[in-house]
Amino acid sequence: QAAQVSPPGLQAEPWLGTPPQQQALTQLRARFQGNSEIPTEEDMVWYLRDRRFDIVEAEQKMRSMLRWRRDFTPEKISVDK
Repeated sequence: QAAQVSPPGLQAEPWLGTPPQQQALTQLRARFQGNSEIPTEEDMVWYLRDRRFDIVEAEQKMRSMLRWRRDFTPEKISVDK
């Protein structure tokens, strides 16, 4: 069976560590300075890739994710309960 490939519009941009990508990461990181919840660099890269390195969109999506985590506390979910 052939491997499934996402349509071009749904594929995340690859992280190559190019100067523009590094600059986008630096700018996104700066937008979270001073916040009580600072995403990991790995999360920031993931959201930048997902949003095709659009800093504003990546920030909005990350803030939405952080809000969801705060409201629903998924880290408290246990398979034992």
